[in-house]
Amino acid sequence: METLTVKTFTPDHEVIADGVVIIPSDSYVEFLIQNLKYRLSFTNDGEERVHYSASVKEKDTSNAYMDIVFYNVPSLLFTTPSNVIELGTMEGKKLCLRFSLSTIQRGNISDYVLMYNWLMEK
Repeated sequence: METLTVKTFTPDHEVIADGVVIIPSDSYVEFLIQNLKYRLSFTNDGEERVHYSASVKEKDTSNAYMDIVFYNVPSLLFTTPSNVIELGTMEGKKLCLRFSLSTIQRGNISDYVLMYNWLMEK
C-alpha cells in the first residue's frame, strides 16, 4: 500500500509540525527544526511584563538555542495567545509558533499541557 502524505495549511501558513506535550512547571520543552533549536518555558513572576522574551543563548557555539520565556501565561487555567509568534526564518520564509496552554494541578504542583503548531509562511 502506498504511503499517504497529508499536508495542512491555513490561508497564510503551512503547518510543518504539531502536537501535544506535557511539561512540568519548573521545566521546559525544546524543539529542533532543521538546525534551529528553540527552548520554551512558562513562568509566573507577579510583574506586569511583555507577554514573552526571546534571546539567543550560547551564541556562536554548536549548542546555540533561542530561549523563549512566556510570562504570566500559566496563571490561567487555559490560554491561547491571540497572535502567531514569529521566531525566525527558514528557506526565506517566516517560521512561526502558535500554541494553547492548559494547567494540570497535582496537589501543590502544576504541569502544563502545551498544544502547538509550528508554521511556515506560504
